[in-house]
Amino acid sequence: MTVTTLKEAKSRLGELVSRAGRGETVIIKHRGKRAVRLTSVDVTSAEIPKLKLSADEARKLNAWADKERAARRTKVFESPSAYVAHLRAKRAAKSKSK
Repeated sequence: MTVTTLKEAKSRLGELVSRAGRGETVIIKHRGKRAVRLTSVDVTSAEIPKLKLSADEARKLNAWADKERAARRTKVFESPSAYVAHLRAKRAAKSKSK
C-alpha cells in the first residue's frame, strides 16, 4: 500500500494510477487525513450494456447503413489511428479557415 499527499499525487498521478491498476492500493491524504483510495477496476461483461435488436430492427439498420454507404456519407479507415489522424487534419483545416 502506498500513502501519499495530494501535492505529491498531483506530480506522480500517472505512476500512482499504474500502481493501482496493478492491484496496489494507493491512499491520498488531504490536509493530513486520508481522503481518497485508488484501486483497480475490473469491468465484467455484465457491466457492458448489450444492444439487443430484433431481426426486423437488424434488417432496417443494415438497410440504412447500405444507403449511407451508397450515398458516400460514410468513410472506411484502415485503423483507429488513421481515423484519429483524419479528425485532427479536419480540425486543423477548420481552425485555419477561421
